[in-house]
Parts: sequence; C-alpha cells; structure tokens
Amino acid sequence: MWRFQSKGNCNPFDKNAIEAALQLRDQAGGEVILLTMGPDSYTTSLRDGMAMGADRAVLVSSREFGGADTLATGYTLAKAIEAIGNVDLILFGSQSVDADTGQVGPIVAEFLKLPQVTFAETLELSSETTIVAKR
Repeated sequence: MWRFQSKGNCNPFDKNAIEAALQLRDQAGGEVILLTMGPDSYTTSLRDGMAMGADRAVLVSSREFGGADTLATGYTLAKAIEAIGNVDLILFGSQSVDADTGQVGPIVAEFLKLPQVTFAETLELSSETTIVAKR
C-alpha cells in the first residue's frame, strides 16, 4: 500500500515510494495499490503512478475533505486503508509538495496502531516477513 497525494503531476517524494514498493513487489509478490485523498483532478497523479507499474489506484474524494489538515487527512487515509484490508506494508513519500509537513504517514501509522520508520533511504527484503530499512 502506498499513499500518493499530489496536485497535478506526480509528487517526486511519492515517486520514490512507488519505486520502492514496485521493487519489493517484484521480490516478494503481492500488489501495489496507490491511494490518495483529494479532488477528481488527482486522477492525473494516480495515472502517473499506474504508468510506473502499480496494480490498482484508489481515489478518496468528497467536497467535505476540502481544506482538511494533516490530522483529518491521516484519519481519512487510515479508514480507507482499513476498508481496502489485508495490507502488509504502507509506504509514504517523505512529504507532500503542498504542505511539506511530513506528518500524514506517522499519523496514519498511529491511527492504525502500526510501527513506523520515517525517512528511510533504502528498504531491503531480508526474509519473507522482514524488511530492513536504512535511515
């Protein structure tokens, strides 16, 4: 699972997360699902991620999300991840290009009660159930 949020073209930070997810998928199997929250125009960014090789894309969109802060965004994405279900790993770009806070990933992890590693440079699959992150 990868959260993808960008206005217009693909966020360069998110492209790094997509590439890491694709490499892990190629090694271990599974699927890469792109997830973003925003207006219908975000489908352009999702298409960019699909062109990179992602398997599915999900857009969570409602006028009620307009102006959402990082806490509301994190909560909404966490609920969307729960609805997708059976997610083994969630990757986020280090930050969005609009607010640059780097808060949404850790907020999602907290809502889902999952451990988190921030600012990972590399991810390596060391066994079927273990990933080693280098910071």
